Amino acid sequence: MSSQPTHTIYVNSNKSGNTQQTVSSDSTNNASEGSSTASNASSLIQQAQQFQQLQQLQQLQQTVIRHPILDVTYEYQKQNYLPVLHCLRHNLIPKDFIDYGGYNILHHAVSQGSIPFTLVLLDHFKIDVNIRSRINQTPLMIACNYGFIEIIKILCERGASVNVQDVNKFSPLLYSIQHGHIPQLAYLLHQKADLRTSDVNGCTPAHWAAYKNNVFLLKVLARFGLDINGTDLTGMTPLDRAIQSDSCEATAYLLANGNGKLPPNLKFDSISNVDIKEMVRRKFFPTSWEKFKGKAKKLFFRHSQIITFATYGLLWISMMAMYLHVVMYKGFGYTFDLLFLLLGLYFIVYAFWYYMKSDKHSNKVKASSYQRLNKSSEMLEETLNTSTDKIQPRQKLNYEALDKLVRGEDKESIICEVESADFPSFLHELAWNFEMKNYKEFGRFDTKDYCPTCLTRRPERSAHPESSKTCIPHFHHYSYCLGKSVDKTNHFLYFIMLVKQMALLGMFIVSVWATQMDTIENGKVWFLETGYRLAVDYSFSYGGIYAVFLILAGYNLFFLWVEVYGILRNVTYYEIFNRNSFKRLYQMKLEKNGAYVNRHSNPYDAGAWENVKQYVRRILY
Repeated sequence: MSSQPTHTIYVNSNKSGNTQQTVSSDSTNNASEGSSTASNASSLIQQAQQFQQLQQLQQLQQTVIRHPILDVTYEYQKQNYLPVLHCLRHNLIPKDFIDYGGYNILHHAVSQGSIPFTLVLLDHFKIDVNIRSRINQTPLMIACNYGFIEIIKILCERGASVNVQDVNKFSPLLYSIQHGHIPQLAYLLHQKADLRTSDVNGCTPAHWAAYKNNVFLLKVLARFGLDINGTDLTGMTPLDRAIQSDSCEATAYLLANGNGKLPPNLKFDSISNVDIKEMVRRKFFPTSWEKFKGKAKKLFFRHSQIITFATYGLLWISMMAMYLHVVMYKGFGYTFDLLFLLLGLYFIVYAFWYYMKSDKHSNKVKASSYQRLNKSSEMLEETLNTSTDKIQPRQKLNYEALDKLVRGEDKESIICEVESADFPSFLHELAWNFEMKNYKEFGRFDTKDYCPTCLTRRPERSAHPESSKTCIPHFHHYSYCLGKSVDKTNHFLYFIMLVKQMALLGMFIVSVWATQMDTIENGKVWFLETGYRLAVDYSFSYGGIYAVFLILAGYNLFFLWVEVYGILRNVTYYEIFNRNSFKRLYQMKLEKNGAYVNRHSNPYDAGAWENVKQYVRRILY
């Protein structure tokens, strides 16, 4: 079998662009045996191979031409911006170029948080600040989604629209709410973003706040008058969304502050979270005993002062009657009897006065003259005018949008008056920091430092109980029996009442014991045996009354000890029993093993004697 001829073709491209071809032939046939037929066949083979090689060269050239575009897209996604800047400079790609992912170069720069590249694209290459992606997303939406504060400010300064929506009808405000970006939300509201927006499913900001378990934002939205019980296009309420995402805190808040109606789409058996299922059951499917307790609780809270004082009066009458029958002329003498009767009379008068004394913090509200707001506006305008930063006239801070939200529809609505607040609301404060470019302040922003109802920064050591209309500075606790908050303005009166109550109960218990001490056999449990002897010698009712006063004495002694401990350590009742809720009561400390551990530490404790002097100064001044 004869061997076939083989050919090798090399194609090179020199600098001048000419193609050089080299052909070598190796044949087993003898040159002298060549014929014209073989020569023609060899020539045809060479031409076919040359044509094939030329096609390959053309494909290679086309690949070289297309390669920079594909490489630029890949490079700026890796944050290598030099190739795309070169292409934009030489008009190799249009400014509104949309890549295969559906986004413009500006979208990628914003999503990567590149402030210099974003400024170059906006200011030098004049790319539209509201350029849309394939799904109609704008750069501002992406910045709000990631929470890039400085880029949001840059885009808004250059005219970015705050009320545009993408294909899912998501606006920049909804992106901020979805990810819990409160400072960004405040700035968007300052830029007149529509708070009553909704997505393609009809979900409002309340639905998303509930779905994301953001109770702080839910309270803020409720304060602004948004409906936290409304339904979306699928008929789901914020409560449904909270249950759907297993948001326990949001579910508890919506159950407590909702309209009290069972959502139409809620299927109890489909709830997977055990805690949420139990909360829903207690709210909508309570047992008979739970219904009774709920009604009794509501009745007591509604008339707590009257019920408490009536109980005190009944107990005082029982105490006096029992003392006159059992102890009078048999105890420690006439002087003790007279002192006890006077103390009992004085205590009931003092208790009545204290109960009926109005709680000035609960009524500490004012008509919305907004003096503090006007003062803040003047201070802001003065600072803007003297600032070295170049701020366009349209960028001067105007509180109009935020004022409308805080005031509501009624311009004379009540606003909580907190003396320590520099701004009418924390929204004004956040907007101020945005305009002044105090971006470091947002790193220290903590929702626990702000009240979602008063919309102001919480005063130090304050709280906002549900029954109060404002934050209460130096809050101790809320007394459901007294129906009022105990704070630094009335804590001394509360403390004195506990002391008087303890003295009266102590005198009564000891005097009754003194009349029965001859018949008591076991001195270690004298208080129990005294009650037994009263039931045997007098009547069962006397023994029961004595037992009730023993329980009240123990209850009063516990609260008195808590208050004494709080004065000596300079802590409040609320801080003692809820210390995990206060980050100020914890400090990072270095352990022996070299690790830092967050340990409980009271920064207000200056020593027992100094704490007592501070307490006296608070009373006097």
